[in-house]
Amino acid sequence: MLAIPNVISFVLLLFAVYFARKRNIRAHKFMVFLTMITSFVLVYMFAEMRLQGGSLVDKERLASFSIWFKFFLGSHILAATVTFLISIIVVTLGLCQNRKVWHKRVAYLLVPIWAYSAISGVAVYVMVGSPDESPTVLESLVSPRDLGEFELQSNSRGSFTHENLKGKWSLLTFGYTFCPDICPMTLSDLNQVTRGIQESLQVLFITADPKRDKADLLEKYVRQFNSEFMDLRSESSVEEILSHRLGAKIVLEENFKSEHYSVFHPTGVYLIAPDGKVLGFYRHPIDVKKTRDDLKHIIAEYGKHFEVRDLKVIEPIKGASVTAAYANFYNNSQFPMQIVEIRSPSFKSVEMHNTVERDGTIGMTKQPILNIPPMSSVTFSPGGLHLMLFEPLNLIKIKNKVEFQFLTGDGFLFHSTATVIDRTDL
Repeated sequence: MLAIPNVISFVLLLFAVYFARKRNIRAHKFMVFLTMITSFVLVYMFAEMRLQGGSLVDKERLASFSIWFKFFLGSHILAATVTFLISIIVVTLGLCQNRKVWHKRVAYLLVPIWAYSAISGVAVYVMVGSPDESPTVLESLVSPRDLGEFELQSNSRGSFTHENLKGKWSLLTFGYTFCPDICPMTLSDLNQVTRGIQESLQVLFITADPKRDKADLLEKYVRQFNSEFMDLRSESSVEEILSHRLGAKIVLEENFKSEHYSVFHPTGVYLIAPDGKVLGFYRHPIDVKKTRDDLKHIIAEYGKHFEVRDLKVIEPIKGASVTAAYANFYNNSQFPMQIVEIRSPSFKSVEMHNTVERDGTIGMTKQPILNIPPMSSVTFSPGGLHLMLFEPLNLIKIKNKVEFQFLTGDGFLFHSTATVIDRTDL
């Protein structure tokens, strides 16, 4: 989008110079005036992106680019701004005072400035890559936003607080049961979006109209779209979450005291990471395929900083209620990481243990938390750190696959699959 006013303005400037040389001052002024308008559009687009908390690229990605990219990006914006300001001067001189000589000279000055703006814009475009190549359609916030503490109520599942966001990806949207169009369309689209996503993902529908949306009515409404969707309501917390933490608001019509009134509420769908922070939002209407692909991409990117390799489960001895598992854990980020919980649907419980020698004896101690330093790895192997798997819930045989979930201290949930092997294959 940013390339369009660039190209248009540059072409208009070339026409302005052409008409100036032909001494067609009226056409020349008109072309410069159009240049001012298109350059204003470009500057406005930059400003609008900043006001909405966006940028050409997110901060983490921007930091990964070279100094040349940052130079071209900055000078591109500067050249566009200068062109806009000089265009105003040109139009003012030409229309108010009719100083033809100065008018033409300043117009000539615009050509190399805007030519550089176009060239630097192309350089930025090439370095970032075509927008169509990026799978993301999420409108990201400048920085993840913490929702803080809150409490909502679900008729089907009871109390829902900020702690229920931890360890799961969440899609949060607002609406009300009397909505005839946007709300049912959004819930229907989200039902399709969540299909085929293996990661732990919950959809939260918070009513913007608790006066009419009683608990049982809200539950029935939401469950029509998907029985796993959460029906949430509150008499006070909704407004607090919206106005103070998400920067949005709910407005009721002036005649809201009657039974028939409209509710104005955000139509977007907010994406919340497993650490409970809002990453951004999807605008209405939702493109089901693009949003699903985008979610898969985002979840995969978040999972890259933690890896579990060579995860192996030892086949349990017949009659035994416990066995062990070993693996290599990698922290590929620049920050320390903690593994605070490990779960598996194939075992009643999973614990981390360490083998310890004391006074000629050997035993095991429970390791409640696994600390992994930045850009480091920790190995679980026989005679050292290992996973204790208690009470198999199904038959565990050689070559079977066993699913595991690893919960980090900041709330992220990672999945990994182990292979069952014989003890002699270690």
